[in-house]
Amino acid sequence: MSRETTLVHQHGDTRLESVLVTPDTEGPFPGLLLVHEFTGLRESTIAHARRLSRMGYAVLAADFYGPKIRPKNEEEARTVHRVFRDDRSLMRERASACLDALLACPEVARH
Repeated sequence: MSRETTLVHQHGDTRLESVLVTPDTEGPFPGLLLVHEFTGLRESTIAHARRLSRMGYAVLAADFYGPKIRPKNEEEARTVHRVFRDDRSLMRERASACLDALLACPEVARH
């Protein structure tokens, strides 16, 4: 089993709602940042985070787009993803913001 928590955090003016998945045992745990596919944060990414948490990791299934942007199909996803594909600096900054959110969690081990 694992525990899941919606982790609300920010990158600039963008509100993000990532999902932290941890083992259902006493932590802290090694942390992993899991970035979703271009289609956005979906059940498939969270299911992958659950599998990784069963291996003993605290996994942040990162929300790169924000809760207001949930592409309904691949065409919409390509449009949203293009912003990050075309601005690699923004992509790195968003990833860094998600990593910072993960590292701020008490469930994540500090070494």
